Amino acid sequence: MWDTTLLVEHELPVDAAVDQVWTLARSPAALSAISGRFGFDVPAQIAGTDRLCCLLTDGETVTAAVHDVRQEIAGQTICWQARSTEPAGKQTLTLTALPQQRGSTLRLSVSDVVPRSQAVKPEAYWQTLVSAWADSLRDIAEGRAPWPSREIPAGMLEKCSAPRPLRNPVKVSAAAVIHAPTAAVWETVCAPESLRLMNPGSVAYAGHVPGTPERKPGYMQYVIYHHPDKRFTVNLSVIMDLVEGASAVSQGVAPPHVNVHHVITPAADGSRLELECRWPGPAPRSVAADAERQLQETVEGYKALIEKPA
Repeated sequence: MWDTTLLVEHELPVDAAVDQVWTLARSPAALSAISGRFGFDVPAQIAGTDRLCCLLTDGETVTAAVHDVRQEIAGQTICWQARSTEPAGKQTLTLTALPQQRGSTLRLSVSDVVPRSQAVKPEAYWQTLVSAWADSLRDIAEGRAPWPSREIPAGMLEKCSAPRPLRNPVKVSAAAVIHAPTAAVWETVCAPESLRLMNPGSVAYAGHVPGTPERKPGYMQYVIYHHPDKRFTVNLSVIMDLVEGASAVSQGVAPPHVNVHHVITPAADGSRLELECRWPGPAPRSVAADAERQLQETVEGYKALIEKPA
């Protein structure tokens, strides 16, 4: 199938100094400047990237993508490259701030590689979005609209946290006794960083979504995975139920909204950690067996991380 590259641009005057427009353009706030989108920096330098940002988009469900700065000309232009697409980088967003005698000019452009036979719909989508996006950025730069929040919008968090009924759920579980106090096991299981330490070959970073209540229902974690083809993808999960020090239930934000139950109980030689995974059924026996194996590897990963010598 033949591909074509769409290029949609929109330029408009802004009644604000170019420095002010640039401060907005180069920050994740620019990605959050239109309703239904929330961007935030990944607070770490990751090999093979410049500056990663997560972008959450509110549609039928809330989806998440990873973007990276491909090019930046200080004070003038920044180009964000989508790293979650396949292949990586086929979609870019470029923001340019240019000085004028009075105020400045803002230029916003999107480049996207799509199948040539299906180009009409994405082109119309980008034309509508880019125009509205540029208008919103201008309103913010001119002080007629508030600067986008650095915390996830309440409506988006509510949508992510909505309980998802699991019909005929498939259940797999795994457990291990860990030679450590329950408090130590709990802290390790709760810390997003543990996932990276357990899976350094595949997890680039793990953290919590800004503005979500830490260790309470609604607390959201994100895990960024890096792939051999230079892609970076992100998974979101939200805590649905939590008993401090003893148990927690997380739910995947993306379908099939997998539930993971974490239970920690005292044991004779330390603590018992049990994980149970549930998702809508039915599922082939091979799929359930793979899920059980992966769950056991996760439990053993926690055990090794906690018990390893300091």
